[in-house]
Amino acid sequence: MRFFSFILFFFAFQFAAAEPLPAVCGAVRCTEKMVAIENGLYAGTHVEREDLPAVYSGECYYHSPNYDPNTTHYGLVLLETRDSQIFFNGIFRFFSPQNPWADWTIEDARNRIGNTFRYPVAEFANYSFVDLSHDGANSIWKYWMSQDPQTKSVYLVFFWGYWQQGFCELKMHGR
Repeated sequence: MRFFSFILFFFAFQFAAAEPLPAVCGAVRCTEKMVAIENGLYAGTHVEREDLPAVYSGECYYHSPNYDPNTTHYGLVLLETRDSQIFFNGIFRFFSPQNPWADWTIEDARNRIGNTFRYPVAEFANYSFVDLSHDGANSIWKYWMSQDPQTKSVYLVFFWGYWQQGFCELKMHGR
C-alpha cells in the first residue's frame, strides 16, 4: 500500500498546479536530516527580494535508488532579480569532501553558471517555486524553496524525475 501511495503522490505532482508544497517525507522514508529540511521548507517564507542577488550553498541529501540518503552532497543556488522577476540557477556536486562553493561571491557564481536569467521563480505566500521541466511527463525538474527569515538560510526540496528527490539546507553568502 505504501508503494501505491508513493506512485500516486508523484503522479499528482506531475499534473497538479505549481502551488502545492511537496510532502515527500509523508510518502517515503526520509532520514532525520531530510525531515528537518522539509520542516524548514514548511516553516519558512518566500525568498526576500531585498536580500537579492545572493549566493546560497550547503549540504544536500538525496532520496534515490542511486545514492545513500545519509551521504552529504553539496548544492549552490544563485538568485537574482531583473525588473520585478526573481531568477534561479544552481549547481550540484556529488561526493565532494567539502562544500566547493563555501567562499564564492556573486561574481564567481555569475561567471561559472552563465545565463543567470534563464529560470523564473514563482512566488507564493510562504515559499517560492521553480519548474525546469521541459518535456512534459518525460522530464520532471521541480524545485520548492523557502527562507528562514532569521538566519536567511534557504531550504530547497526538489524532484529530478519520479525516483529522485533532493533536500538541501543552503546558507547565504556572497552578497
